[in-house]
Amino acid sequence: MHLLREKPESGRERYGKYLTGYAFFFVLTVCCSLPGCARKEPPAVGAEAPKFTLPDLRGEKMTVPDDFIGRVVILRFWVDSCKSCEKEMPEIDYLYKKYKERGLIVLAVNVGQSRDAAAAFMAKLKISYPALLDTNSAITEQYGVKAVPFTFVIDRKGVIRKRILGETERESFEKIIQDIL
Repeated sequence: MHLLREKPESGRERYGKYLTGYAFFFVLTVCCSLPGCARKEPPAVGAEAPKFTLPDLRGEKMTVPDDFIGRVVILRFWVDSCKSCEKEMPEIDYLYKKYKERGLIVLAVNVGQSRDAAAAFMAKLKISYPALLDTNSAITEQYGVKAVPFTFVIDRKGVIRKRILGETERESFEKIIQDIL
């Protein structure tokens, strides 16, 4: 339905609408350029891994990277509805078992789900590496993760050596691990 106006809009009224629109756009642009407003990007390869502490499924707190200096850390962000995660997590578990004696640790960061949901998924897949609970997704945001699976490979000194968005074949993943171990 088209509504008719009682009187035609004046030039001044049109100008006011445009000015209001431009002012809104300007305020929005400025706000989104302020720290904390813009979307966070993942930390760069070569940067120190951002520090965080999260509980595992048993409630024990783990601090990354501090608790794992001297070990190579695979930091994997996931959710139980991710088909790629479901397919790859057992593959990563195979590599974890193969290389843990050489200093590999895998930490599966569950994004925004309950402890029960994360535990059920890990049990269903028979995953042996620890799962960390990011129930409010604060660490996911801190790491700039916008999609899962997202994996960071952190060296023995706590420096990010590789970022992987999406799926990776076991052979490629193993090559990355071997190069850093």
